[in-house]
Amino acid sequence: MKNVNAIFSEFSIINVKFLYKLAKKYVWITASIPVVVCALTAFLYLRQHDIYSAKIAFRNIGGMNDSPTNAISDLLGEKKERVGPGEFLTVVKSVDFLQKAAQKLVSDPNFENMTFSPVESTGIIRSSEMFSSCLDDQCKITKLRGMIPKLFNIDLDENIDTRFIITVKTLDSYTTNKVINAIKEALIEHRLTTIKVSLTNQKEVTAKLIEERKESLTSLGIMEKFQEISQINALLDGLEGKFKVYQDALESKKIEYSQAEISLRLTNKALKKDVDPKLKQKWKVYQSLRAKRDILLTDIAALEQVAGDKSSQGSQIVKELKQQITTVNKEIATLEKARDIVNFEGFRETKGRDKDYVEFQGKVLEDQIVKLEARVEGLIDERKILVTKVKNLEQEIEKHKPSIEYLKLLEQKLLQVQLIEGTIVSDVNFDNFLLSSAQYKRHSLGRTIAFAIVVSLFLIVTGLLLRYLFDERIIDREDFQNNFRDIEVLGDVPEL
Repeated sequence: MKNVNAIFSEFSIINVKFLYKLAKKYVWITASIPVVVCALTAFLYLRQHDIYSAKIAFRNIGGMNDSPTNAISDLLGEKKERVGPGEFLTVVKSVDFLQKAAQKLVSDPNFENMTFSPVESTGIIRSSEMFSSCLDDQCKITKLRGMIPKLFNIDLDENIDTRFIITVKTLDSYTTNKVINAIKEALIEHRLTTIKVSLTNQKEVTAKLIEERKESLTSLGIMEKFQEISQINALLDGLEGKFKVYQDALESKKIEYSQAEISLRLTNKALKKDVDPKLKQKWKVYQSLRAKRDILLTDIAALEQVAGDKSSQGSQIVKELKQQITTVNKEIATLEKARDIVNFEGFRETKGRDKDYVEFQGKVLEDQIVKLEARVEGLIDERKILVTKVKNLEQEIEKHKPSIEYLKLLEQKLLQVQLIEGTIVSDVNFDNFLLSSAQYKRHSLGRTIAFAIVVSLFLIVTGLLLRYLFDERIIDREDFQNNFRDIEVLGDVPEL
């Protein structure tokens, strides 16, 4: 075997000049290796299938103050546990999530035309062939559930700690879009189900504690006392309504009785008051003068309407009658103030007729007032009795106040959980559009060429050195000197 010192150089690791000599001597190695490597690389490159990648981003709004669920929880005083990033990064390991995603993909009408082959595989196998051994959808879902984790990954955004990016890679663009939609819908449902399960567990535990506490209070008779208080309060409400009705009626009757007393007093006063005889005499004169005036007016009208009566004697009579009317009117005007007596006399006559009715009505009102007052007093006594019962029951209940307050807190907690459960929303919010989508090969053309060049150079150098080490022939003076350092070179033999 030749000395390997010729291969190395003091200035560079490999003696490039000597290596160049070897390349020219063993040209078949130098030429064949690049051809083989390029052919093999081209075969591997062309054998690759296009990879279709898509990315979509979502945010974890469960830890944000403006989350609808958190807003309602804070409003009710319910402190909801915040979900950390690890919950979403490890979702790929959740069987429930993968089951939901697989169900959505299997239920797609074009499921048979999808491909779920790994991106590093060299052949595309359609679902119709891949799942041909399955007789039902459940078998397909179970089998697909184990394949989905290889098709996507979830990464935390480098800039926003509540933002995540889902990347899906498959060998078919349609499958990529379907997988990313299935993951999106499944993740929303998975988080919604997870939150609901947590709230359901809280509700069940709270309801159980309430039932146990109620049983304990029932055994002590506290719940019966509460029911009794509720019944008494209902009676008190009805009693208050009756009391108000009777009280209003009593006040109304008292007002009517007061008005009747005033009316009777004024009537008696008016009846006792006497009228001046002179005013009565003047009133009689006033009445006769008015009657006389009416007669004169009638006579004048009759004389004036007599047909054909144009004599001076008739005119004279009419004139005299008119003069008499003028005189009577003057006398009536003088006695006009006597009309006050007429009004007073008429009032006294009316009041005299109504006096008996007013007295009777007053007695009726007085009897009604007595009865109403008795009824009101009875209602007051009943109310006092019921209020006393309530106070006594409350004093008995007060001894167990801590247990009762605990029960109230549990009931309030149950109500809060039920309200939150009815208004729950998912804590993930996906973008409406894909973050990016791309089509590429696993190994790009540029990287493939660079790889081929590096491998070719390495194999060429390795092949040349191995061939040189096992070649017993001497190449030139330098090769001779490297292998036979103790022999002096006298000269070179020229080529013939």
